[in-house]
Amino acid sequence: MKIVSQGINSGHIYVQPVKKGEKRMKNTLAKTLSLSLVALLVWSAMTVLPVFSGFPPRHYDRPGRGAATFYINPQDSLFESSSTTNGTWFTVNVRIANATFVASWQIELIYRKECLYTSPANISYATDMIFPPGKYISVSPVVNAFNSTHNLILHYAGSLPFQEYNATDAGLATVKFQIIKVPNQGEKLSSLLYFTVKETQAKFGSFTEDFDLYENDLTLYDGYYSIYEGALIAITIDKPYPQTYHYGETMHIKITLKNPAPKPKDVLLVWYAWLYPPYGTWVPLVVTSYTIPADTVQMFDINLPCNWGSLIWAYWIAAILDSSTMDIISLDSALWGYTPT
Repeated sequence: MKIVSQGINSGHIYVQPVKKGEKRMKNTLAKTLSLSLVALLVWSAMTVLPVFSGFPPRHYDRPGRGAATFYINPQDSLFESSSTTNGTWFTVNVRIANATFVASWQIELIYRKECLYTSPANISYATDMIFPPGKYISVSPVVNAFNSTHNLILHYAGSLPFQEYNATDAGLATVKFQIIKVPNQGEKLSSLLYFTVKETQAKFGSFTEDFDLYENDLTLYDGYYSIYEGALIAITIDKPYPQTYHYGETMHIKITLKNPAPKPKDVLLVWYAWLYPPYGTWVPLVVTSYTIPADTVQMFDINLPCNWGSLIWAYWIAAILDSSTMDIISLDSALWGYTPT
């Protein structure tokens, strides 16, 4: 995971003086803010561009007359552990594209068995299979151990009567996976959905064959599965309550953004000062759209001169919100005090 630090020297921030009140618990504050933040802000629409995993294709030149591209749809199956639990099922489809002279096919798909579970009962032929209904040999899929950490899915179909087919885009098989492990805090679990290749011309040992039983040219696009802790924000100061800042000192503030996902995360970044009750005044400091890069921890160091003329007690409130739903993804706060003496 990449770690990026940035320094920001802030100028004067005007904060209305308030009197010291009683201490509030952070979890109570979070519940209040989850409603207050959305009510206070007016948001503008954002355009989110899709970002793909970018796994390069693997190409194999073969002596056969035809060609085929195997791929997994969706290519990326990404889940946040905050909303996904053990036992959750998801589906991937193995498909074939730009296919010529295909008389039979065989897939071998490897996955990490610590993370995912499937069985032959959860593997089926695609409804839009490249061979028409009733025109292929139907066999039962197999799930075996590939090695100590990974399992192997094996599935096959051969045209019957033996005939070659072409397809711009067609299905092969559907696989239902069950999530059997979720990550601990700060952890990410992932697995490639990886096609194997057998260097053989035997009829039942290759991916695709033309009528002469020579393998076709083959291009493979592997899939990817990941479950991860969602994006997080944290705000800390060098003198948290009950310590106080004094006139002439500098408050050192650190805002940390974390995105463990393999894709960038578009968020609304909010930083407020909430002056301590009974005033309860909100002072907006930052309200902006922001993209947290993939697999990154970013740290922003802010130096704030303390030169106000009145007693202050306040919370720093930092939050990131979903840019499309306005739901709070993560929220943190820090209580601080200042005295001019």
